Amino acid sequence: MDTLDSFQIMAARIVEQALKHGADISQLLHASSGVFQKENRWMMFWVKDDSLCYRLSGRISTPPAQIAESRPSFQGIWDEAGTIPDLEQAFQLLRAWLLEGKEIDELPDRSIRRWSI
Repeated sequence: MDTLDSFQIMAARIVEQALKHGADISQLLHASSGVFQKENRWMMFWVKDDSLCYRLSGRISTPPAQIAESRPSFQGIWDEAGTIPDLEQAFQLLRAWLLEGKEIDELPDRSIRRWSI
């Protein structure tokens, strides 16, 4: 399976997972790319080496704890990638980031592999 196929397949599975919670997130999905987007934030999921991976990016207004002391007035773009254990966690992360507009430190637990501002 190539990367684009993985994006699309995982997006479809997360849409199904959201429907189990009564949430129709299909309007956020760019089906041809497998990317979810709402306003100035976006998210994607894929499988690599049997791990469920994610990437999120977008505008934040509150700096996360790891940069708060060095950049207390930072307001800008956050970019993060990592892994999550399952589809339920994927939906919870998507809901927090895109639907609820939560800041980085408010997002559900996840294994962050890299981040940048």
